[in-house]
Amino acid sequence: MSDISNLNIQNITGFPVDLVVVGLGVLVIILIILMLGILHTGIAYCYYFDGMARLPLTTYAVLGYFEPVVSVLCSVFLLHEKMTLGGLCGTVMIIMAALMSELLTNAQGPFAGEEAV
Repeated sequence: MSDISNLNIQNITGFPVDLVVVGLGVLVIILIILMLGILHTGIAYCYYFDGMARLPLTTYAVLGYFEPVVSVLCSVFLLHEKMTLGGLCGTVMIIMAALMSELLTNAQGPFAGEEAV
């Protein structure tokens, strides 16, 4: 392997390359990658779309705002990335917009200006 490949594998797994390749073997590494793709991504999306079908549209729309917020917060707390001022401002604006949307919808009803039948 080249030095660049060794560095990437070590950064991703946290283990030295020799330990990964010799200890686990290439087939096991491929199986791990397939497991991540099928279980952690495929099944997660099945649950995601199943939950989306069960929620009211307005609730799903508001919860959809929080997806980028959760991504940024996970990168800060789990990966120890630094949050920039722009990221902080964007996070606060998304949360405030979602709160205002929910509060205004609850105060005025789902279709403001329309009479109930």
